[in-house]
Amino acid sequence: MSNLKSGASFHSSIIKVIDRLYPRVGQRTASIILKEYFTQGADVRRRITLEALGNLDNLDRKVTRERSRQILHKFKNVDLPKEFKLLNQGITYEDNILTEARQDLLDLIKVIKVICESIRSYSLPVFADRIQQDLIDSKLIDSSLYFPLVAELAESASIETNFEIYDHDGFRIIFKKGSNQKHFTKDLIQQAGKIATHMGGIFPISKLYNPEWHRNLPEEINYIHKEIDEKFKIDLLRMQSDLILLNDEKYFSFIQRDERISSMLLPIFKAYNGHIPKYTLINSIKRGLTHRFMSKPNSQLREHELEIIDDSGEAIDEFCVRTLLLESVDDVMRKPGKEIIENLESYVPGELYEAQIRIVNELRKYGKPVTSMEFGRIYREVLNFRESFKSSLYTYPVLYYKEGEGRRNDFYKTLDDIYETGKQINETISNQKSCEEEINSLYIKLEDIDFDDLPAGQLRLEQSLLRKYLIEQNPMSLSNGGKCQICNKLYPVELLIAAHVKKRSLCSTREKLDIKNIAMLQCASCDKLFENGYIYISDTGKIEINQYSTITQDLRKELSKLSNNRCDYFDGSSLRLSYIRFHRELSLNRYIGNDEGNESA
Repeated sequence: MSNLKSGASFHSSIIKVIDRLYPRVGQRTASIILKEYFTQGADVRRRITLEALGNLDNLDRKVTRERSRQILHKFKNVDLPKEFKLLNQGITYEDNILTEARQDLLDLIKVIKVICESIRSYSLPVFADRIQQDLIDSKLIDSSLYFPLVAELAESASIETNFEIYDHDGFRIIFKKGSNQKHFTKDLIQQAGKIATHMGGIFPISKLYNPEWHRNLPEEINYIHKEIDEKFKIDLLRMQSDLILLNDEKYFSFIQRDERISSMLLPIFKAYNGHIPKYTLINSIKRGLTHRFMSKPNSQLREHELEIIDDSGEAIDEFCVRTLLLESVDDVMRKPGKEIIENLESYVPGELYEAQIRIVNELRKYGKPVTSMEFGRIYREVLNFRESFKSSLYTYPVLYYKEGEGRRNDFYKTLDDIYETGKQINETISNQKSCEEEINSLYIKLEDIDFDDLPAGQLRLEQSLLRKYLIEQNPMSLSNGGKCQICNKLYPVELLIAAHVKKRSLCSTREKLDIKNIAMLQCASCDKLFENGYIYISDTGKIEINQYSTITQDLRKELSKLSNNRCDYFDGSSLRLSYIRFHRELSLNRYIGNDEGNESA
């Protein structure tokens, strides 16, 4: 089958069949719905819904979702099988007239057989979108053909298959026949959430659903690591609205389950006002997570848990930066992010963290790292803490750490290594400058200009001052740079763009002059994704992926690095929210128009 003809061949054949089976005026509704359904293109991620089928513009009257379902069911399970049966009779009895009248069915069978044979080569379950791209790459089909629609007709044509097609939250998944789909979807997602929460919020995808790790799971889940590869786990988890994939899709986290990490960062930044080395800070979080498992009996399971925590430092750091718990100062330094700063105002540390804060203050007074012996004196005599705190304060502290060769040769240190006397770490912090005069000057220059006829020089002036204003409102330690507010990464100033949230050409003059709200800093890559509607900002300030956009597997991987990032452009104000909603509506309409809903047929 030629890759240039597969889509055209299937679409034209199925239309001919539908026209022959539904020729009467009274069958017009069924004909329209079936043609729309079976000629869907492969250029959107979610398929047309039952509701959308019942609300097509060319229908004489709207029909219910249930009626749309009935029309599809009758075609696939009654009318089409009857046609294939007549075709087989014509072939059997060499009835050329009967066979030639159903040439379109012969064309359909060719396409169906090729698709079904291709599916046999896959380890199931697998997401249909992944097979779709493989079939296009291997030139078995062209990009206009969405293969699950073809495979759905195998049973109608009495073609033997070893698979079933399942619709899960708008995405098609191919399963082995007889599989318990719940075990491979809802049960897996539920278990992923439980284990991520158990481990403090971050967990490696490679460790999911391993029978050596988990206990008392349904039988199919116990063997899932042998049944499906990591790609299925990634595809399944990616569908969750509150998920973040980390470290090049090696780890995952559910952003609503970060209590253990955020609960450690709050007292840390209650004790420290400045910047903290990333390595020291992440190790502090890891110590806090480790402590809760050390009370368990020594076992292989506990060793697994401790090993996972020890290896997850980079994933924890990426999660904290993307969710605005931490702010990158540079490659090695971190400071509190927007989420922590907002909660610090009302935060009151518990008794244990209050004790650690007091120890930090005593370490600072000491003027340098203290020995184990001196630390014991501070603990017992100066601060007089109760004995139940001993393990947490000596061995698994969060707000300071110990370093050395063990026991008497250990030294206890502050996280930032700053004391009231002695050498302090060098930090370069850029000073935030005021540019109000330049902004006011810009207002005066541009107020009387027709923006549609803005000269190139004035346009560059507007962009230059807009970018300068945004950078100075979003400072970092690099002498000439700032942060992309989509990916939350740091870039030199020449790589940052003042990106209009509401498309500039659609802004009124007043909106173009709204410099404090109309734009945000973006790197070149995020700017293109944002401008072309691949990503948008939710009403809660999270970066979301446009589920209806046309993407490749490589782009999907890049988009997963942005999904569910918190965007600090969002501040809850009605003005910024109006710009965000305008961009989101424009992005969605760019790919789906007004035809599709959120639930797939």
